[in-house]
Amino acid sequence: MTIPSGAFIQVCHVVDNLEAACARYHQLFGMGPFIGGGNGVLDNHVYRGQPAEPIRIRGVFVQSGDLNIELVELVSTGPSAFHDMYPNGQQGIHHMAMFCADYE
Repeated sequence: MTIPSGAFIQVCHVVDNLEAACARYHQLFGMGPFIGGGNGVLDNHVYRGQPAEPIRIRGVFVQSGDLNIELVELVSTGPSAFHDMYPNGQQGIHHMAMFCADYE
């Protein structure tokens, strides 16, 4: 299958509880199986121009047709752009991805 240039191929959601989010997506949309669930560390983190503690996350992936959906739970509580976007356990879209014919 060819994915057209400019089509979204992934959307990432920040969630407050990974297991509950997986169950909710399965119940609401019939999505599954979810792949992953392990811990990840984003090292060499710089926050507002200053070195900062690594960001610790947990995440899974699931396919919905041509769209890959990523669910990410923030484990660390230190300052980060994640927490700036979604403070105090709020949830929402973090990023979307697409293929492009030309990146220039």
